[in-house]
Amino acid sequence: MTYTEFTLYPLIVEALDKNIALVEKALNVRRNILKIIHSAQASHLGSSMSVVEMLISMYSVSDVKKILAGTKDRDRIIVSKGHAAAATYAVMHEFGLMGKEIHIIR
Repeated sequence: MTYTEFTLYPLIVEALDKNIALVEKALNVRRNILKIIHSAQASHLGSSMSVVEMLISMYSVSDVKKILAGTKDRDRIIVSKGHAAAATYAVMHEFGLMGKEIHIIR
């Protein structure tokens, strides 16, 4: 292993760990989307499933603590894809921005 490979190895491992965590979040979000859509007897499954990674990446770089506190300098995320509401709710739930009973939204 060269010096460059040796010094980059911890960074690569850290990036992989973060990606695994994001993949696990995406799986949880998709499970919650299915629960929401099933309990609401709604549709637009494809619209919700197609934006999961995008929403997770936006919320993962936001300051969720400031959002919860409602400070003036908090991050704001605006989602205009109405047919992806289940995904938006599921991601917000995953990041602690919604209540525990995610499946009863209607």
